[in-house]
This record gives sequence, C-alpha cells and structure tokens, in this order.
Amino acid sequence: VSSGAVLLAALNLSLHLGNQKPIVAILGDSGERYLDTLYNDDWLNEHGVDTGLELNKLQLLIDNMATPIESPHIKSNYRDDLIGILEVPETTITHFNMLE
Repeated sequence: VSSGAVLLAALNLSLHLGNQKPIVAILGDSGERYLDTLYNDDWLNEHGVDTGLELNKLQLLIDNMATPIESPHIKSNYRDDLIGILEVPETTITHFNMLE
C-alpha cells in the first residue's frame, strides 16, 4: 500500500476518533514522492501529526496497541471515488490505465 494512502487513512481515522487516540501508521514503501510531505517534520507538525521520538512514549503506544485482526472477507479493488472522499491532494494522484 502506498505511503500516501496509509497516511490519508491514518489522518482520516484520527479525525473520525476526534484526535483522542494515537494512531500508528507503518509506511511500507520508499515514499520518494512524499519527501516534502510525509517525510518532512515541518509539514507533519503543521498538519497536527506528532513527530516526537521519545522512546518511553513510543513504548507506551506499542504496549497499548490493540491486537490486529484478520478479515478474510475483504477483497482488493480500486476505488476511484476514494480520491474525493479522502480529499487526496492533487500532488499525490496518479492515474494508471486500468485493464478491463
């Protein structure tokens, strides 16, 4: 999954939860298209993302994480409508020719 998609999902979840719970997002690609956003502490701080690296705080987050669950009923698909729903910035949108 794209780093941009992961961050958008994490930010939207945080907003949905009222910014009351910490969100941990793991970015699984190189993120080269996001050097000026996802990997820029100033940009993250401007958007309310805590970039603190205090080890005791990170350990507390890890200790209090809910155990992930597996859902066998989820199917992979491409949903172009999510671009608008997640308010994806124009700078992150790429369109590929989809084969029918």
